[in-house]
Amino acid sequence: MDARQWRGRGRGSESERGPRAGQGRGGRDDTRTVEELLEDINFQEGENGRLRRELKAKEAELKDITRQTNQTYEDQKMMTKEKQEKEEELRKLKAQNSECALELSKLRAEKNLKDKQHNQAVLSKKVNLERELAAGKKKKASTKEKELDRNLQEAKQKLEKKKAKSDALDKEHKDLQDLHVKLKRMVDFQIQLFDAVKELEEGVKDLGSQQEMKKREFKTFKEEMKDEMHQKNADLVELTEELRELQTPLPKKKGLFQRMSHVFFGCARNKQAMDNT
Repeated sequence: MDARQWRGRGRGSESERGPRAGQGRGGRDDTRTVEELLEDINFQEGENGRLRRELKAKEAELKDITRQTNQTYEDQKMMTKEKQEKEEELRKLKAQNSECALELSKLRAEKNLKDKQHNQAVLSKKVNLERELAAGKKKKASTKEKELDRNLQEAKQKLEKKKAKSDALDKEHKDLQDLHVKLKRMVDFQIQLFDAVKELEEGVKDLGSQQEMKKREFKTFKEEMKDEMHQKNADLVELTEELRELQTPLPKKKGLFQRMSHVFFGCARNKQAMDNT
């Protein structure tokens, strides 16, 4: 509020002054005494002081309101500025967001393209691998079939070799059996020969009256028979030792059969000679 308004009020209005205020300062009909005038002046001064205090309070309040208004204005300016800055920042963020969205769209398109290319590459690789696997299986089957044929041929060859070896062992076993039979026959013949010699000795004892020449011939024959028997026994021992060494190769056994044949036929000749005597 303006201070002049308060000063105007200090003089008071006609209603406040009462009937004595009608003439003003220069009125001749003012019948108040000095005391009344002084009282009125004091009262007016008190009112003026009160009004001045109220004015100062109002001025202080006005200053405070003005300061608050200015502060509010500054705050509004600051808020407006911040709002503009935020709007600008928001605009930039929206622009950046649009750029990011565009970039994301491009990246998605590139990713979809790469994924499509990758899927096509994987599919192509899978097809190639399946082809290679089929070719490998076919080649492996062919190789395995060849390997089986080769193994079968090797097995047949080994079987033939084993069969030939078995046949050779069977033949060797048969030869050994034949040799055993021949040896048994030789032993039987020697037993018979010993029996014949014994019978001859007994016959010689019974024929003591025979001629001296027959005795000498018999004695000579007997000595020859003893020598031949000793030789046959030695051959028999040698044959027995050779029989124990049956693991020797077949070509080496040929001489054994020849010696056995020689002994056998020698014994047969001796028996024939004894029969002739």
